[in-house]
Amino acid sequence: MQITKASGEIEEFSRAKLEGSLRRSGATASEVKAVSDVVEKKMRPKMETKRLYQLAYGELERIRPKVAAAYSLKQAIMELGPEGFLFEQYVGAILKEYGYSIKRGRMVRGKCVSHEIDLAAEKGSKAFIIELKYHNKRGMRSDVKVAMYLYARFLDIHAGHAAESDHKPWLMTNTKFTRSAIAYAECMGVKMTGWRYPKVESLEQLIEKKGLYPVTVLPSVNRLIRDSLSDKGVFFARDLSVLSFKEVEKRFGMKPRFAKNIVSEAKTLA
Repeated sequence: MQITKASGEIEEFSRAKLEGSLRRSGATASEVKAVSDVVEKKMRPKMETKRLYQLAYGELERIRPKVAAAYSLKQAIMELGPEGFLFEQYVGAILKEYGYSIKRGRMVRGKCVSHEIDLAAEKGSKAFIIELKYHNKRGMRSDVKVAMYLYARFLDIHAGHAAESDHKPWLMTNTKFTRSAIAYAECMGVKMTGWRYPKVESLEQLIEKKGLYPVTVLPSVNRLIRDSLSDKGVFFARDLSVLSFKEVEKRFGMKPRFAKNIVSEAKTLA
């Protein structure tokens, strides 16, 4: 049966592809089979991949919520949009969990022009200028132009006399990189972190290793609640699991029903 990709392209449905994504999320063999069977039963000709994801997620969330959170991670990060501001804060919070000190939104004078840096990160002898590329639509990739743009900025800053002149370039995105972007970065020494790249310490691995799932993995977190949480510096779902629903209700001004649901959902991930 044919399905419709986010790009509008038509392709044959691949059960193996679906099963692979479920396995990577931590689903057991029996769970993979159960979810895949439901999806195949309910799918229709040329159904959009977004709808297929919703079918798989819904069934997985019913069977095992913790695995469903991992499966929904990519979509949850996209729900930090539409702008990249919350993604910037979220990534900064992730890096802090890995021991980096972070400075956000600094203006740095290069040799030729001034540059606004998304994040400056330091850890021991390591120091980086981080460029963030955020996409909130499926099917997008970060291409070679993004890597070249960051490297050009790095060269100008390096040639200047700012404190960041000794920092290395680091490109981070919530999507995949094109092959040419990877080839260029490897050639020029640009560190890159994205979806399923590199093989070790890709974005999803950094998140899953320490359980740093964004609050948007929780089904009850809508845009209004998301903004309320981020305004108070709460970006990780796990931070809500240690609070009582009364604390959540009072601290974030939520209605009791939402507070109870959110705390309950967060505890399933703890």
